[in-house]
Amino acid sequence: MKKLLSVFLALSTVITLISCGNKNSENSISSDAVKDKLHLVDSLLKSSPASHIESWEIGRLTDSEHKNLSAGEQHSVIIYLSKLSTPTDTIDYLEFNYCESPSVNPDKRENKIVLFDELPSIYNAIEEIKQRYGTYTDHYQYYNYLTSSSVSLSLTRFLNEDIWEIRLCSIELSREDLEQYKRLLNQAESQLKYQ
Repeated sequence: MKKLLSVFLALSTVITLISCGNKNSENSISSDAVKDKLHLVDSLLKSSPASHIESWEIGRLTDSEHKNLSAGEQHSVIIYLSKLSTPTDTIDYLEFNYCESPSVNPDKRENKIVLFDELPSIYNAIEEIKQRYGTYTDHYQYYNYLTSSSVSLSLTRFLNEDIWEIRLCSIELSREDLEQYKRLLNQAESQLKYQ
């Protein structure tokens, strides 16, 4: 199993970049290896006779419209560094926990796994959105960057309005929040070295 995991790690590719049908050649590489690795994590979580998960909270990104509300009423994405260990394997990954108003709707919670192999493309997506945000256009535009487990980062320019909207999963971020998102991912990478 360790050899199989090593093959998956070696073959892991980056997220697919989807930008209005145009694909950057470095990001249009097949994500089958990443999906295989995600399937392996899911399989180990569900079927390993003995497994151990450790998680460390890295930080939280809060919907820009809900920042002044109490923590129980905020829409947010919490990012965790997680380590899954079985008798034969250890896999490190990020967990994105999206929660919509925990006190209002505690059952509305989603967990998505993001592999460390996907971070270079996420960083590229953050930079591209920062560059495109607020540029003049006279038409509707939508850019969407999607990880293999469907964690999305998107930028929308609405038709006939000079409004740009950034979303991570289902929460709205400000342009400044993109830097916080990047810092949290960097922090997770740094913390991984000490776990």
